[in-house]
This record gives sequence, C-alpha cells and structure tokens, in this order.
Amino acid sequence: MFVAGFIGSPAMNLVEVGEERPLRIGEAELELGGAGVAAAGDAGGNVTVGFRPEAVQVGDGPLPARIRTVEDLGSEMFVHVAVDHRGDEVPLIAKMAPPFDGEPDDHVGLQIVGATHVFGDDGLRIATSRASLRAPGAVSHS
Repeated sequence: MFVAGFIGSPAMNLVEVGEERPLRIGEAELELGGAGVAAAGDAGGNVTVGFRPEAVQVGDGPLPARIRTVEDLGSEMFVHVAVDHRGDEVPLIAKMAPPFDGEPDDHVGLQIVGATHVFGDDGLRIATSRASLRAPGAVSHS
C-alpha cells in the first residue's frame, strides 16, 4: 500500500473501509469480482481499498460526491472530488478524457470501472479484482 500511494500521476486513490463487511465507500457497497470476493471476506482487521484515478467515472454512479476542482491538462482532465465516508470528507481523483463540463461544487455520482486492490491491516495486498459500486439495497448483477 505504501508504494501504491505514490506511484503514478496522479497517485492511486486509497480509502480505509474498516472491518465492516460488505466493503463500503460511503454508503455504496463495493462489489468485487472473482477471487477478490473471498479474499476480502476472509480478511480480518481494517481493510483499505485502492483504485487508480482512471478507474473512477464521474457522472451518475451510486456514490455521491462534490467536485472540488477540475484540472484541464489538454489531453486529459483530473477531476478532484470529495465523498462523505464514515463521517469524514475523503478526497478522490478521477482521470478523464476531455471534454468534461463539471464545475467546482457540482454534485455528481461516482462509479468504479476497473481494477481495485484490497490491502490488509499490515499494508500488504490481499487481492486485486475488477470492482464496481452498488447503491445500498440494490440487487447484485454478479
């Protein structure tokens, strides 16, 4: 997890999700695919999930967020958002292709559409699998 936190530009989003199962970011449930389901379920202690900025879609996803700032770098855009997670405002970054018309303080929904890493209490990776977010009470499609 230490290395994942600074490799890449921008660095991987890391969110401590705690000991609760199923894994949640805010109120959205994290659905892992493949071996990630069993590995995350068997992991004891605090768990942290990590996902690259390019795995975050900004739009109509099940995780409510507020845009903090948008960096237009020409060929790509970094959208900095804040999500309410366990009573705190947690910053996340999405890396997107232009155009993007969101503005600071706009409310958007987020979705994860790529590889998600699950890290244990000791900072070591437990599993990597494709993941997505699901609204509370929504029916799983897996």
